[in-house]
Amino acid sequence: MAGNQNFRSAFNGFNREDVVHYIEYLNTKHTNTVNQLKSENRTLTEELEQLRATPVRDPELEERCAALEEENGVLTEKAASMEAEIARLQAALSEAEEKASSRVAAEELEAYRRAERVERAAQERTQQIYRQVMGTLAETATQVDDAADQFKRLSQEFSAHMTEMQDMIDRSRNALMGASATMYSIRPTSEEE
Repeated sequence: MAGNQNFRSAFNGFNREDVVHYIEYLNTKHTNTVNQLKSENRTLTEELEQLRATPVRDPELEERCAALEEENGVLTEKAASMEAEIARLQAALSEAEEKASSRVAAEELEAYRRAERVERAAQERTQQIYRQVMGTLAETATQVDDAADQFKRLSQEFSAHMTEMQDMIDRSRNALMGASATMYSIRPTSEEE
């Protein structure tokens, strides 16, 4: 991540993984710096001890020793400061992980509760629609039964009217045949015959 502090956005803040990786990066960087400073401190301390062990008193050497002791003090303070920063970052990382964990658990619980409410509402709506469909089917079945009864009645009436019309046609034909026979029997005789 090399100093990149562009965190991706996430629900209720930054992406947790980006923040954790950044804190781990800082932690590693500080640890490396502390280790480097400790190494330099050891080297300078060894050099100082060697110079102190040297019996020759050289003003230039003593000046160098004083400068090294001063630099050693600065490096020791820096190392202590870095160790304190590492401890602070580790505490912040632990706190961030704990907060993220509790927030995720709360969000999961709320999502579960919402899902339960939606499922319950869907079941109630399904039952309501089922009752409406069953009522409509019962009403439609009653209407179909009424229509069938009416059709049956109309069919019987039609059949009765057809029989009546057939009888009328038969009577009319018989009446016509009778009239024709009567007319034939009363036919006038022609004079030429």
